[in-house]
Amino acid sequence: MGAVINAVLVVVGSALGLVFKKGISDRIAQAIQAGIGLVVFILGIQGALQGKQMIVTIAAIALGVLIGEGLDLDGMINRAIRYLEHRLSGGGNSQLAEGFIAASSLFCVGSMVIIGALENGLEGDPTTLITKGILDGISAIFLTSSYGLGVMLSAVAVLVLEGAMIILASFLAPFLAPAVINEVVATGSLLLIALGLNMMGIGKFKVLNYSPAMVVALVLMPLLTYLGFL
Repeated sequence: MGAVINAVLVVVGSALGLVFKKGISDRIAQAIQAGIGLVVFILGIQGALQGKQMIVTIAAIALGVLIGEGLDLDGMINRAIRYLEHRLSGGGNSQLAEGFIAASSLFCVGSMVIIGALENGLEGDPTTLITKGILDGISAIFLTSSYGLGVMLSAVAVLVLEGAMIILASFLAPFLAPAVINEVVATGSLLLIALGLNMMGIGKFKVLNYSPAMVVALVLMPLLTYLGFL
C-alpha cells in the first residue's frame, strides 16, 4: 500500500509541475521541506521508542556506521548516479532520460526508502512511505518544471523498488520474533531522526552510510538472545 501511494503522489506532483511550471518559489519549497523534516524527526522519535534493548541499538549503529563509512555507500551511490546521468545525457530524448534518472535518484535512493519499506513489510505500517510520498510529490513539482515527463516516469521505478522491498520484508516477517522487528524499526527510526535534522538544515549526516545498522540489528538481536546476553 505504501509503495502505491508513494508512486501515485509522484504522478500527482509531476502533473502539478506540468501545469504550474515555476509557480512555487524556492523559499516556499525550502519552508515546506523543513516542515516535512520536522514531521520525519517526530516519526523517528516515535519509532525509536519501540526499542527495548539499548545495547543492540548502540552496537548496531556503531557497527553499521563502520560498515557504511568503510564502503562509503553514500559516495558509491552518488558516483553511480553521476555516471548514469553522463551516459544518458546525449541523444534526442536526453531530457526525458535525465528527468527519469534525476527523479529516480532522488525518490529511490535514501534511508526513507529502506526504513519505510521495512516498516510496511514487517509491521504493516505505511506511515513513513506516505510521508516520503508527500515529500516526493512536492519535489516532483519542481523537477517536472525543469525535466518534463521523465520525472513522472520515475513513479514506475518507485513502485517496483519499494514494492519489491515490501514483499521481501513481508516474506521475512513470519520468521522474525516481534522483539527483533522492534529493534530493527527502532534502529531505523534513529536514522529518520538524522534525516529529519538534515531536512531542517540542522544536521549533516550521511544517512546512507548509517543504513547497514538495520541489517546489523536484524542479526545482533537474535544472536545476543541465543548467546544469553539478553
